[in-house]
Amino acid sequence: NVSSQTININIRNLNKGKAAFSYLRGEDIVLIDSISPIGKTNFHYSFAKNASHLGLYRLSLTDSSWIDFIIDWKDVKLNTDADNIIDSMIAINSESNKIFYDFLKLNKEYKSKTEKLRSILAKYSKDDDDYISAENKLHQLQKEYLKFVNITSQKDKKSFAARYIHSVQLPVDTLDLPYDVQKANLKISGLDNINFDDDDLIYSDAFPTKLKDYIALFKDPKQIGRAHV
Repeated sequence: NVSSQTININIRNLNKGKAAFSYLRGEDIVLIDSISPIGKTNFHYSFAKNASHLGLYRLSLTDSSWIDFIIDWKDVKLNTDADNIIDSMIAINSESNKIFYDFLKLNKEYKSKTEKLRSILAKYSKDDDDYISAENKLHQLQKEYLKFVNITSQKDKKSFAARYIHSVQLPVDTLDLPYDVQKANLKISGLDNINFDDDDLIYSDAFPTKLKDYIALFKDPKQIGRAHV
């Protein structure tokens, strides 16, 4: 049996009152309740015993601003800033949400730095010092990304956070291969990391996220290494 649990989310610089509390089911956002803040910044919700399920939940502040978090039958306490939700997020007592937001931050950084480094690589020949420097930085960036998704986040492989991150991780391109070859390879292996038999992942955006990325391979050869943020 699952015991009762509480969710506390403190949001600085909040300009709006009520927020919608929902859970994710693929592309659907299923409303649970509308919550008014306590003292303008703190949102509190309590689940009765056995009332929640494992998965991704969402506190929607506006149509374009929300906080996603994992419920794994443990209390959740989060602190963030409404103007910079992901980068300002601090998970106080939830290891799953700490790992989840470390992953979101890493994806955001990986996307930004990869695009900048690739623009440098496109400008110079392979024997140029600027090309060599950018290539080395990109290799290091990829190494750090793979270490997180394959080792750091997988300490508890059975946890929802570990399974989610393993499923939605980005492909890491090989610089020595041309885009058309990488694209062809990803058409074969692009869905290898996601377990479509994992019923818990239904309560997240994992399946539609990966399918969208996979379909994009058939439209845009530059989709390799794009981040999900």
